[in-house]
Amino acid sequence: MTTSNLLTYNELRNKVYYHFNLLLISLVGRDKSKWKIFDSYFLIEELTRLKHKLNSNGAIYELTDLANAFNSVVHEFESEGKIFHPNSLVIVKAKKVARIMSFIDHTSVKVSFYKEGFNGKLESRLCSVNLSDIALLLKKDPLA
Repeated sequence: MTTSNLLTYNELRNKVYYHFNLLLISLVGRDKSKWKIFDSYFLIEELTRLKHKLNSNGAIYELTDLANAFNSVVHEFESEGKIFHPNSLVIVKAKKVARIMSFIDHTSVKVSFYKEGFNGKLESRLCSVNLSDIALLLKKDPLA
């Protein structure tokens, strides 16, 4: 496997977005307000379809990138456009700054909180956080 053929997170996210956009049109037409939160069985089925489609086309990708892209897109559709990416700088409950490390599912993420340790080194603490409790710190994060 060469890294030049490896699909990036952004490329995977674009493919997932396209898949869900077509799905949305086939289910409810072009009215995104009719998009409802789907149950986990439906989401697992769609992720399986996406993986099969990618694999049958010979795509090479990291499963973690696909899972993060999938959950990011599902959350975007469910929250009417709120987009989070792995590595985004966020504010948790309007007081703590953190960075998204990965998606757990389409409603929660693992974030890393940072603080200065006793020895002056930067320490981090990994926690699970609901996406409804966070806001983007930067409109466009150059590291995300």
